[in-house]
Amino acid sequence: MSRSHFPPESTISRQAPSPTVPQLVGQVYQAVPPFQQLQLIDRLMQPLGLLAIAGVAHGVFAKVWFHKAVGNLAQRFDDLRTVSPVDVEALARFVDQVSAEAIDGLAQMAASWPGLAGSAAVALLVTTLARRSGLRGIAGQKRP
Repeated sequence: MSRSHFPPESTISRQAPSPTVPQLVGQVYQAVPPFQQLQLIDRLMQPLGLLAIAGVAHGVFAKVWFHKAVGNLAQRFDDLRTVSPVDVEALARFVDQVSAEAIDGLAQMAASWPGLAGSAAVALLVTTLARRSGLRGIAGQKRP
């Protein structure tokens, strides 16, 4: 077969792969203020038990969970210093396997953050989750 049937290599678009939803969640975590960081982590931890939380990202979220349980808000903000965007990405990846609905719910929460809807990371996450949720809804519809 002749190579003339294929477009020249220079005309093939070389785009970087789109970030995954967990990567977007990590980017949003990095871009938002501490109060929204806590909301994001709380939403992600919601469908998980303590044992699962302790097993993600070397247990960094177990302290956050414990300080939430005892109502120590000041300590929870201190805990954020030990949580990196990569840790949040790992948590989001784990939660996505357990409860896709929990991840999809992040779109509504992030869209409601005042002043952050214009953030590129937040806007991309909301758009990606809305598209993903819509595709899941289409796939789940019964045909007549």
